Amino acid sequence: MERSRTNKGIIEKLWNGELYAAELCKPQDENYENEIKRLETVHRKLLALFEEDKRNSELLEEYEEHLTGLAEMENKEAFKCGFSIAVNMILEALGNKGI
Repeated sequence: MERSRTNKGIIEKLWNGELYAAELCKPQDENYENEIKRLETVHRKLLALFEEDKRNSELLEEYEEHLTGLAEMENKEAFKCGFSIAVNMILEALGNKGI
């Protein structure tokens, strides 16, 4: 079973780093973009407050790094769990036990 070079499968695209599920799966909630804008506004205000005090500015930056790290870990686990559930649903639909 051979694919043409221009018609790559999903697995090959994932392997080659051409497909990023995290970038493709953006929330469809109509408020999502507005929430991003609000967050950016608050972030700018916080940066302005801490602009003169480098120590506090660095503390805010460290806090944001930890928050981002936690969100990445949570998103990764949610993706893995969702993927696992989907595979088990397919197995069940095909007559296998799954989980």
